[in-house]
Amino acid sequence: MVPTVTALGYLNFYAAVRAANMKLPVEDRIHVWLGGKPVDWSKIKTKDDLSKVIGGQADRYAADLIEEQILKKGHRALVIYGTFHFYDKGSLAELIRQRHPGAMFVITPYTGFEERSCSDAFERTLVKGPLPALIAVRGDELDQRMHGSGCHFLDASNFADMTEGQKAQVRSGMESQALVLAGNSLLFLGPAETLTKSPLSPDLYLDPEFRKENDRRAALFGGKPDPWPTVGDNPMSPKYLRGYGGHTNTPAN
Repeated sequence: MVPTVTALGYLNFYAAVRAANMKLPVEDRIHVWLGGKPVDWSKIKTKDDLSKVIGGQADRYAADLIEEQILKKGHRALVIYGTFHFYDKGSLAELIRQRHPGAMFVITPYTGFEERSCSDAFERTLVKGPLPALIAVRGDELDQRMHGSGCHFLDASNFADMTEGQKAQVRSGMESQALVLAGNSLLFLGPAETLTKSPLSPDLYLDPEFRKENDRRAALFGGKPDPWPTVGDNPMSPKYLRGYGGHTNTPAN
């Protein structure tokens, strides 16, 4: 199985769980379920092959797993997924809420806005206590600020192949749905200018066989091959999430 995420932060998460479990009795150990449907990719040669295995709803397997292993047994779990698995029809969140209304409490990490002025204005309202902080965002001033005019949290480079009109429309629609439907609370780890990206694992992204197989799968899904990073894209020093990262504003006197 070829992993689709190569950031060291994900690898370190599993290592941290294993380290914690080594100190716990068997009955108290953390149990981790993988949400991706098991697929023998050596047998997937065409889009039809893929469709027969994956089906029409990519999140159905994860939703069923949560249903059978967690909710039916009266357990609780921490579900770690990307933001866009929590909105739109057929999403993981919708599939679970259809059967168990109110069962999910969604926490979205704060990553700031593309525009520094938006991040600064948002954070002046947000930062009122010690960090990290978990802050409700529904139906209050924070919710309104998240929808501020001219503020975007999605990088425009994600839509490089579109016209300016198409880019604005798609970007606005995705941001609106993600903000309205995805989160009940915001996890604030620090100001946007301090947030950094996890380095990538060179064992994976510099492996030509890994890249070849990942590109093959992208083609089967109807997408384009990923723009693979280079050594220059993956420095040992912190790489900031936002273009203005690492540059602290000096307060006016």
